[in-house]
Amino acid sequence: MRQNLTLSDFVEYLDHAFPVTVDTERLSFVLTEATGLKPMGPGSQAPFLLIFRGPPQPLLPQRIYEIEHPRLGTLAIFIVPIGAMPAACNIRRSLPRPGAHLG
Repeated sequence: MRQNLTLSDFVEYLDHAFPVTVDTERLSFVLTEATGLKPMGPGSQAPFLLIFRGPPQPLLPQRIYEIEHPRLGTLAIFIVPIGAMPAACNIRRSLPRPGAHLG
């Protein structure tokens, strides 16, 4: 699983599908927005926000999901629902430490 991704890793994939498997169901999320955020402090990795459009059902609970992309590989991203649209939060905080449990 890749780590230390930056905003520039995602910008070229706006409007691309990112499949995610939830239990036994395979869903498709489309990256609709990639925005830089204010750094937390000097020397910290630049945080960013990714917004994905997904199906209206099932509404996913907030947690870490494995999202796939043909070029970026499998990513562990913390997803937080925004209204009826699932979205991924600040990726700087969403990638787990190596060896962390994803369930």
